[in-house]
Amino acid sequence: MGHINHLQRLIAIVFFWISGMYGAHGEESEPHRQTMMIPDSLTKRFEETIHYDHLASGITYAQRVPESSSDITRISMILRLKPSELKKEDRILPSFIGSLLTKGSQKYSRKEVDELTEKYAIGLGCYPGFSCSTNYYAIGCTLTVDNEFLDLGLDLFTSIIQEPIFDEESYEVTKKNSKITVEKSCRTSDTRVLNLSLNKIFYNHDHPYFTTLNQLLAAIDLTTREKVMKTYKRALNGQRMRLTALSSQPPKTLVKKMNSMMNKVRDWYVPPVTTKPPQGASQNRVIMKYMDSKATSSDLVYLQLKAVLPGRHSSQAFGLSFLHHILADDLYENIRVTQGLSYAPQAYYSGGDFGLSTISASTPTAPKKILDIINKTINSLKYEKKDEQYINQKKPQILTRYYSSFISPRRILNKIESHLFHYGNLDLMLNYPKYMNELTGDDIQSLAIKYLKDYKLAIYGKKDSVAGININQLVIP
Repeated sequence: MGHINHLQRLIAIVFFWISGMYGAHGEESEPHRQTMMIPDSLTKRFEETIHYDHLASGITYAQRVPESSSDITRISMILRLKPSELKKEDRILPSFIGSLLTKGSQKYSRKEVDELTEKYAIGLGCYPGFSCSTNYYAIGCTLTVDNEFLDLGLDLFTSIIQEPIFDEESYEVTKKNSKITVEKSCRTSDTRVLNLSLNKIFYNHDHPYFTTLNQLLAAIDLTTREKVMKTYKRALNGQRMRLTALSSQPPKTLVKKMNSMMNKVRDWYVPPVTTKPPQGASQNRVIMKYMDSKATSSDLVYLQLKAVLPGRHSSQAFGLSFLHHILADDLYENIRVTQGLSYAPQAYYSGGDFGLSTISASTPTAPKKILDIINKTINSLKYEKKDEQYINQKKPQILTRYYSSFISPRRILNKIESHLFHYGNLDLMLNYPKYMNELTGDDIQSLAIKYLKDYKLAIYGKKDSVAGININQLVIP
């Protein structure tokens, strides 16, 4: 058996805690027990495998050294560039940048990048690409390389980040293909059509997150190679950047290499830019969009609800995330398990400068009934007392789901990168059980009453599938 790392042990302990607290039939064996017995030593020892540093160019750097030695080094770069920093017609630029970064640098031509990555099995990729969205907070690149070819991999990686050429030929090909990709992304995905429809009434039309397919296509037409180059040059700043690594290389050795190779990144103060919640949006609470019956064979009706919440840095953020885990579980039980009405009802909290509560479901038969169940489920969280047994049943499930979601090396690296990028530290990642244990049934009920309201709703389906729905008579949470 291979060596089990600390996160795997943590998950095993959570499962052990579930089986110890609940019997085979889910009955609480120790009603008085409210504390999750997860040793601090586990997260503390995991934290000790993280090594922090700052490069000379101001870049925050963190490396995790895995317990089991690995021949593979993974490195990730993330560079902040919020949509609110760009003019509306320029919010497509991160997609151009993400698509073009790996197309060659001043040191390596596109052909050389392709040949070297194939010859030495080097994974090199950048994002975002083109899709039915312009709401990107960052541009990023990742490197996966065998330590035998680490220096070459690092040279390629740092070269495309610091000195991309955005050559004319690659730019023109990318621009031509981008419209095809965006149109396909926007038109063929029912959930994206649904989201774009809802955003028409959710955001005021000058909000950074508001967009339409026509606006995206027009923005692509207005983009120039010079705009792409200028925007990336302005964004390439050590204060905007985070570098994370998962490697068995000695941290001092890897930091020295990165410091030497990332010496062309400038370092100056970047004032914080905040994206405000939507203000002055449409007063309509419901929007209906009909599928083109000739273009689709789908008989599903899609529902999506969205409401504004406090953002990621709010003191309520953790509780709101936990509340939405509970809401998702209860909706699945009430809609899918009990009624069999929807394939995958979902609820989740997403936190940026401001937060969003999103609920979605699809159904072949009963959209109004699903909306009624969503209402009842939310009202249950608001007005029915949730005792500690109910809350303690949810905690281990959610905790296990949280840690098991990043057990692979790639996911661990992504989690470290994400927490450093959004919070500047790993406090939430390392103390997740502690924060969860502090939540009570009263906390969850209070948050539900205060925030699970003022939703706006989008419905998307064929005309005959939604013919019986009178949007003026719908009860929306």
